[in-house]
Amino acid sequence: METIIKIKDKKIVEIQKKYKGSKVFKPSNSLNLRLNKDSVFDFEKKELSDLANIVSFQVINNYYISSSTGNDNNNGLSELTPFKTISKHNESTIIPGSSIYFKRGDCFFGKLIPKSGDANNYISYDSYGIGEKPIIHNSIITTLADWTNNSINIWTYKNAYSSEIGNIVFNNDEYCGVQKDTSSLTTQGEYYYNSKTGILSLYSKVNPNALYSKVRLCYSTSCIDQSHKSYINYNNLSLKYTAFHGLGGHDISNINIKNIDVDWIGGGNYRGSRLGNGIELYGNCDNIIVENCTVSRCYDAGITNQNSTISGCSKQSNITFKNNIVTYCEYGFEYFNNPIEGSNTSNINVINNHFIYSGYGWGHTQRPDPSGYAIRLAGAPNDSANFNIKNNILFEAKGGLVFATAGNLDTYSVDYNCYFTTNPYFYRFHLTDYKTYKEFKDHTRWENKNSINDYPLGIEEILEKIN
Repeated sequence: METIIKIKDKKIVEIQKKYKGSKVFKPSNSLNLRLNKDSVFDFEKKELSDLANIVSFQVINNYYISSSTGNDNNNGLSELTPFKTISKHNESTIIPGSSIYFKRGDCFFGKLIPKSGDANNYISYDSYGIGEKPIIHNSIITTLADWTNNSINIWTYKNAYSSEIGNIVFNNDEYCGVQKDTSSLTTQGEYYYNSKTGILSLYSKVNPNALYSKVRLCYSTSCIDQSHKSYINYNNLSLKYTAFHGLGGHDISNINIKNIDVDWIGGGNYRGSRLGNGIELYGNCDNIIVENCTVSRCYDAGITNQNSTISGCSKQSNITFKNNIVTYCEYGFEYFNNPIEGSNTSNINVINNHFIYSGYGWGHTQRPDPSGYAIRLAGAPNDSANFNIKNNILFEAKGGLVFATAGNLDTYSVDYNCYFTTNPYFYRFHLTDYKTYKEFKDHTRWENKNSINDYPLGIEEILEKIN
């Protein structure tokens, strides 16, 4: 534990002079001085009394959160006195250098709004205890009493919600519902969310909770929204069951995302289109690592850095995606940045990742634009450099292993990858499909001299884990 002493600006000079040479203060222009808990105050009590009038003390702590044993009236400072909810965390003041631990085996409902650290003291989010990684989700599990039969085979959920129900997951992840844009439902599992009334209707021959062992309604809210945040570490968390992004946010920097599991993401509507990425870095982004994460069953991309044409210019730099396994997402990795003056993309590394069964997920058949690419490169600003896609395995994709638009292909350095697909199309450039690995190499002019087009060694072990 560490103490921060914050000194009022108008008193800084007098205090530094008065206590110069003590073990507490050293001449400095900084208003924040940190002391370890064992620091010694060696001035007289009357001086300490004077000091109390002009400083405030804040403590760097470990905070614990448990949905099973916690209480938001606790202080959250030990495993024996944890907070209970994400809401309690969001409303709390937590200073740089602190760590927040979620109890393993627990599930936490709500959107986590992380705190920012600083260059010397990151905020860390991690897990404690034993068991499965703690799950952060935005979903509710229904009961028999929650449903009313309004007409033949049409069941209405009891509550109206302003946040859209963008997906329904049945039977402990066995399959999901099919969203329709009309109230005319004719097939088991079809549903309609009325955005004006907030009412959800589901087609089912009997009460849904009589037919399915579990019915989970997913809201259109990210599990973690880190917009405008910086200096954060994430580790050993699971993000599931949301109709928006797993981990999203714009204008971010100095963030490490490691050992995060992401599953059942997306399907909600935003500005007239359904969406949902597993781990999304949006807009201005700098100095970010996404490493050793497992991402599955996302409506859109598993991992992505992007910025759309409606969001103005952005600078994206020093971003690394490495050693991740991405499965059953519409796109394994997706990139695009608004190609206008002022936008820039540099020092992007997509290395040592597995992109498996892209386009074979739940969202593919529900999309108005089904495609399914292991890597989707949808354009880059002219002012771009050092974009490396290397040492990845691209294994089976519904539409093709690689998609690129009419952007600047020379932006990308692509080599040392392993490509394998049994589908008829290997690569698509804009509106033209290329069926063979040779055509792909000839058209892109990417180096690729150390890449191979063959069945990847070791893939069976990964397939066994994900199936």
